Amino acid sequence: MEALRLSIDVKRLFSILIVVSAFSLSYGQMSDEKIAEAYSNSYNLEYQQRYLDAIRALDELYKNYESTYTVNLRIGWLYYLNGNFSNSQRHYLKALAIYPASVEA
Repeated sequence: MEALRLSIDVKRLFSILIVVSAFSLSYGQMSDEKIAEAYSNSYNLEYQQRYLDAIRALDELYKNYESTYTVNLRIGWLYYLNGNFSNSQRHYLKALAIYPASVEA
């Protein structure tokens, strides 16, 4: 079961990285490697249940791509896990405004 969950997480991370990479090509503010590293660090910290650190791992990404769906969705999820529901809702609503057809938000 754990292997299946990890497989799903890897697929989800890959999908997110593709979307974020597309944004990086149009904005060019962060390299693909830096974006991938930020998400990877965030996922590793989430796995360790270090949710605030996982959010902090996305700080530079958020500063550069504040108006993107994936970063707001990810931060909303991490705030939810940390029990900060007002910040979670704020980021989920922002993600939904960016991508109204979202199933996750």
